[in-house]
Amino acid sequence: GLYESYGYRKYRMGRFEEYSLYAANKSFLLGENVPTFTDLDGRLMALKPDVTLSIAKNTKADKNTCEKVYYLESVYRESKESHTYKEISQMGLECMGGVDDCVIAEVLALALKSLADFETDYVLKISNMDFVVGLMEELPVNADQKDIILGLIRTKNRSGLEKLCADLALPEGDTEKLMKVSGLYGEFGRVLAEAGAIADTPKMKEAVALLSRLYEVLEVMGLGGQLDKVRLDFSMIND
Repeated sequence: GLYESYGYRKYRMGRFEEYSLYAANKSFLLGENVPTFTDLDGRLMALKPDVTLSIAKNTKADKNTCEKVYYLESVYRESKESHTYKEISQMGLECMGGVDDCVIAEVLALALKSLADFETDYVLKISNMDFVVGLMEELPVNADQKDIILGLIRTKNRSGLEKLCADLALPEGDTEKLMKVSGLYGEFGRVLAEAGAIADTPKMKEAVALLSRLYEVLEVMGLGGQLDKVRLDFSMIND
């Protein structure tokens, strides 16, 4: 009801999807093992491990239009504990196409409102990958080295990152910025100020500016009292 009141429509998908969709996007999935079977017409099919990929595949949105959907679906994933496949009920929403600041703020607001509906404590972690990407673009390292650095930031491995910077003989200023970025985590307003202090590339500055605008919009939406539940975490980076 909350999502529909904001103009989101329910997305429904079948239990099966062609395996090629997941094979082409393995880096997006949480695990590589997907339950598959051969259909009667010879196609390799999969029990869906994810909903977002199906929405992205079928969306008619473009840069001028915005498609807003939510879903409540069963997905099938490998259980790390029992080493078997398990069925999980998953709920979420997707907004694709012409996404601007207002749309991003709306999604964050819906996340906060959804969490607040549960009578338990919570924390909402958000990031902006452009901040880290903007820093990485300025470093004198190759693609493989960048991947290693991103992996160390993602796992918050500060000692490993410091050693790698020394091994690569990175300039002291670059090493200092990487170490600061790897430790940027905490209350939205405080970390936003810390990020602004070290943002010295156009992409980093725009990332901070976007987050600042989102902070202001959420306050205007009357969610200022919940912003202490929001954590900025620049280690949340993926492919």
